[in-house]
Amino acid sequence: LGDADSTGAFALTEAELGRIHSGTLTIDSLGQDLLVGNVAFADGAGSTRINLLGTGRVDIVGEVSGSGAGRTLQVGGTRDAADPNDPATLANIIRIAPQSSGGGRIIFAGGSLDLRGAKIGVGLDDGFLTPLGLTAGGSPASTAVVQNDWIGNFRSSLYGIPGGYADPVVISAGTITVTYADYALFQNTAGRGPGSGVNADVLNIISSGDETNGFELFGTIDQVGGVGAAFLVQPQFVSLPNSRINGCLILTGGGCGGGGIIVEPPFPAINPPGPPVPTGPDGGGEPGPTGAGGDNFSQQDLVSSGDDEAFSFDSLVGTNNEGLLGVMGVDDATDQPCAPDDKRENCRIKERANEQ
Repeated sequence: LGDADSTGAFALTEAELGRIHSGTLTIDSLGQDLLVGNVAFADGAGSTRINLLGTGRVDIVGEVSGSGAGRTLQVGGTRDAADPNDPATLANIIRIAPQSSGGGRIIFAGGSLDLRGAKIGVGLDDGFLTPLGLTAGGSPASTAVVQNDWIGNFRSSLYGIPGGYADPVVISAGTITVTYADYALFQNTAGRGPGSGVNADVLNIISSGDETNGFELFGTIDQVGGVGAAFLVQPQFVSLPNSRINGCLILTGGGCGGGGIIVEPPFPAINPPGPPVPTGPDGGGEPGPTGAGGDNFSQQDLVSSGDDEAFSFDSLVGTNNEGLLGVMGVDDATDQPCAPDDKRENCRIKERANEQ
């Protein structure tokens, strides 16, 4: 469709599509592949619904656009209701391949977008869709690989690339419904900054009910971005531990990471205190050793009520709260304020720190 070029394929140009006037426009590739380039659907060509159907693979490499409230664009699947447990009702693969500016995009202002594919990937071919195996001739990654190496890996290119996209909006529609059997991944277009790429007023995601299915999308829902968008998605039969919006688990907003939303710094390795600080005849000396012998606790307070905290903790979300409990595991005897000339070991350590 549009200006996409595939040798020997049946083609419909934008001008030819513009000559069609109907309430519903259906183009069905059946089991064959469907390649879509730049095409702007005129208001009269499928004024209420445009169906780009097929159970093979669908590749969108140009911008697909249209407008009109109450108008729906379906990509992939059949005329029957989508069933994520029935491959015959879904496209095998939906690949939407934008470039930094231009390339594969869907801009359907005021309308609805209905994506139906067993495996869905939206993002750059280089470094993302190609290693995922979603480009033509590739071997699609398994759900286990997607869980571990992509959704669960905040350093993966799913969470962004240095510098991001020149044009960050890849998909925009009023209501977006994504039906998938295995996974649906939408790359962060904002680099490592706050998530962007998809703008929707309403986002529905529907999957197979299998605990291995996975979902990740970056963008805004009802103009809300960041962790707030994770609470606005409307899921059905999705694996909650493997489903994220802007790097945050849907419905709970927990476990945020990557995408610039809440980046949890690695908790520092803390070893037992080292030996006492040696002193010379003049009262001087070098700090005690660290590493295998232990970190010198006399150098800094790990937990402080002051403004210059040595380490910060996220005590509500993520894994840092476990580390906080670990370093605060002190008994009542050592947790009391130190009096002058107090002989308790923790007070002697503080005195040595002050001497330095």
